[in-house]
Amino acid sequence: VPLRCAKKNAVRNAGEWNRLIITCRGPTIVVQLNGETVQDFDQTSIPKTADKPLSGYLSLQNHGGPIVFRNVRLKELD
Repeated sequence: VPLRCAKKNAVRNAGEWNRLIITCRGPTIVVQLNGETVQDFDQTSIPKTADKPLSGYLSLQNHGGPIVFRNVRLKELD
């Protein structure tokens, strides 16, 4: 069960690259997919994520099918 439903389906067609930007400032998480904000929430407002740490590891996930990542960048925010 997803934590929150995406505000919009901004995914590109199969074979096209998607651009995903995830910004985490404190407990606020904003996810942009191909220039569209699809998630914007405070992790403390969701019981399943409320006690998760605000720093730590980065993970890349797929759901069992072939997947390719490129230009993965991590930037520390002020």
